[in-house]
Amino acid sequence: MTAQSLGRDIAVRLSTTSDRYGTELVTELASEVLDSINGVFLDKVKSAPPVSQSSAETDDLVRLMQEELTEDGFRQAALQQLEELRLAMPSEITDEFAEDRLDALLEEAIAEVSLNLHADISQ
Repeated sequence: MTAQSLGRDIAVRLSTTSDRYGTELVTELASEVLDSINGVFLDKVKSAPPVSQSSAETDDLVRLMQEELTEDGFRQAALQQLEELRLAMPSEITDEFAEDRLDALLEEAIAEVSLNLHADISQ
């Protein structure tokens, strides 16, 4: 993200790399944040998908993480951390950390790690 001062106002240009979130969503979220800051406005948002360059090592690591999801010890530790998060979060969002969302949260986390690992390889 870069900011450019034009007189008293500040124009923000945001560049993102994601294949999960489109430019529209990023623009909407960034605008919501910047609208609350006096003298700052969103000028432009660029969003590009990450360069996908598969690596056997990265894919093996992701596969191992996915296999670990079925281990009882891992699930118990994840449930304990989920409970700690639920207790620490505002009541309005505790449903996001409900026990029945554990599998979805873990899959999302592994997908994010996979994207980051593949992005690091391509750089």
